[in-house]
Amino acid sequence: MIGGAAWNNRPFSLFTARLDASGVSPLDADADRVLAVKAGEAAVLQHTQPLSGWAEVGTLATMPLAGGAPRALLERVQYADYHPRRGDLAITRYHPEDQSFSLEYPIGHVLFQAPG
Repeated sequence: MIGGAAWNNRPFSLFTARLDASGVSPLDADADRVLAVKAGEAAVLQHTQPLSGWAEVGTLATMPLAGGAPRALLERVQYADYHPRRGDLAITRYHPEDQSFSLEYPIGHVLFQAPG
């Protein structure tokens, strides 16, 4: 299991936990949010920036759950999720030039684009 928290006045951090054990273990990763998890890997959002209201975007990165630094993939991503069988990512991406959002699957193939 993977999750994030800001405990005891410390900055937000990622943690892993096992269902057959008690306690959590910190992940040494520069990430602001966990977006999706598949076997052995997590998609995370780094360096988030607010757009307006609750909306924010950041850098999409993937990281091994066994440990290791996140690998940046793409800027201005809002959400991402893994395909349940193929394991590739679907994303929503912000386009500042016209303030629109696109739904892409796989990454780079725009399925739908709409204004803000």
